[in-house]
Amino acid sequence: MGESEIALISSNSLYLLPPHCSGLTAVDENPATPCIELLGVHPNPFNPTTNISFTLPRDGRVSLKVFDTRGRLVRNVLDEVRGPGQHTVSFDGRDLASCLYFYRIDTPDFSDVKRMTLVK
Repeated sequence: MGESEIALISSNSLYLLPPHCSGLTAVDENPATPCIELLGVHPNPFNPTTNISFTLPRDGRVSLKVFDTRGRLVRNVLDEVRGPGQHTVSFDGRDLASCLYFYRIDTPDFSDVKRMTLVK
């Protein structure tokens, strides 16, 4: 862990965050750049489609993948360069079974995994 990074442990995960993403700044301070964040899916549970949202602080390559409960890759949803800001991509599970799925975002600086449920 670099001197400028802050460790955050949440739900059995360890994240290394730059100082402006720590949440430890004073209330009146605005971070220079927003953090990368996997915002979630809406709706969840879903049938058959849902929207996955995330934010980026700057241009960069983003990979978004969906896995089943056994860790098998179900679908590559996104693998491209995106600009800064909030992004939403649609996920269509019409050809999948009702089940719990995991979606993972990967960038050069960040990785996170969350759950979503397909109910038919």
